[in-house]
Amino acid sequence: MSTPKKFWFILIGAILAMVIIACSCGTITTPTGQVTPVTLAATPTPALASPTPIVNKPTPQQPTATLNPTPIVKTPTPQQPTATLSPTAEVITLGNILFQDSLASNSNNWTDGSYEDSFFFQDGKSHLALLTSNAGKYSESVIWNNPDQEPRIQDFVLEVEANLVEGSDSNSYGVSFRQVDEAFYFFEISGNGSFRLRKDEAQWTTLVDWTPNPAILTGKRPNALRVVAKGNTFGFYVNGTKVGTFSDSSFSDGTFGTVVFNDGSGGVAHAAFDNLTVWKLGLPPAATMTPAPEEEYTKGEIFFQDDFADNRAGWKEGPTQIKNFFQDGKYHLSGILTPMWIINGYPGQELRFKDFVLEIEATLLEGSDGASYNIRFRYTDPNCYNYTIYEDGAFSFEKFIQGRWTVLIPKTSNAAIQTGKGSNTLKVVAEGTSFSFFVNGVKVGAFNDDSLPEGNIGLGAGADNQGLVHATFANLTVWELITK
Repeated sequence: MSTPKKFWFILIGAILAMVIIACSCGTITTPTGQVTPVTLAATPTPALASPTPIVNKPTPQQPTATLNPTPIVKTPTPQQPTATLSPTAEVITLGNILFQDSLASNSNNWTDGSYEDSFFFQDGKSHLALLTSNAGKYSESVIWNNPDQEPRIQDFVLEVEANLVEGSDSNSYGVSFRQVDEAFYFFEISGNGSFRLRKDEAQWTTLVDWTPNPAILTGKRPNALRVVAKGNTFGFYVNGTKVGTFSDSSFSDGTFGTVVFNDGSGGVAHAAFDNLTVWKLGLPPAATMTPAPEEEYTKGEIFFQDDFADNRAGWKEGPTQIKNFFQDGKYHLSGILTPMWIINGYPGQELRFKDFVLEIEATLLEGSDGASYNIRFRYTDPNCYNYTIYEDGAFSFEKFIQGRWTVLIPKTSNAAIQTGKGSNTLKVVAEGTSFSFFVNGVKVGAFNDDSLPEGNIGLGAGADNQGLVHATFANLTVWELITK
């Protein structure tokens, strides 16, 4: 007898109800009849739900300069200041001459000989020649020369004229200073227009590396070199322009000399030196930027006076390429000059002054760099003293004796001097062997020298470079000097 369908539906419903009750009680009945507890998830995940997305998170890294760049500030290496084409503003005061040599002959027993490293005197100059028959044979070699007496000096001003004679323009020449045995400083300039400072202490140390400067005349042209040493500080000049400074305490004093450097490019490194002078460095004058006290001197009677309204005093004049003429109450000196030439003029009468005060107004009307005008005094043909004012605001003092110029005060700038076309009132006070120099009421320098005891006066204009120079002079007066 078959079971009725209704019975089966009731039975199946009863079983389902038991299952639901069992699940709600946290147990499930196995076929063996054992009951196994089941832990329910707080939030059951539906069987057909989408899988949770997997996100790959990178492991945190320390920040790097690549991902987070740190700004890089490049600090330039400090360079020694130079004064390219700008004359120094300080006043260099010269003391007594410690050493002087025209280098026309070997009167001071400089090293002299004839061999591969050659020292000799010729054409009124001292010559150093470092010969190399093969390129690189003397890779970066020097040859130096010192006077036999080897004076030991500390604070000084050294000047010398020098030039390359033969060899590559990459070779160089200059001066050694504070030298003891074979240790020294070496200031050098090259034929290609650069300067350098080194010291030698068994090996070379470069203090200022090669630095170009337009003040340096290139090739075989002569240059005037100057070194000013005060304590541990050194100033370097070429042709009156300050090109650099440096401080170093390696050598406190020593002697000096001339040096030639061969860079090893082959051939000869040959330089000549002329007119070397070393002064003791003096103290800065107290009256550098203030008018000189009137009690320093007293003017006596007038020895000579000329307002230049006409040529009653018989000054040189004439219609030539170099013109000396009178116009607008002034005496004019004008001409197209080659370097180092001077136009001059003297009164027709033979005047001889010893102790005096001279004043005059002077103006540069035309002239390029290096143009100048000057007062000559104690002139006895052809010897004289020469007080010079330059268009760039500097002055110098020289003497001309027996055909040779000697610089007594090197070219030195002073703010009292009007530059360019400005007018300046110049004054010279001469008393025995002592001379004082003034511009616009300011004392700019002084010097002692006994070469010329008396003589005439004169006026001049000159140029360091090729070109036209035109200067004028007005209101010249020379008084007797009465000392107090």
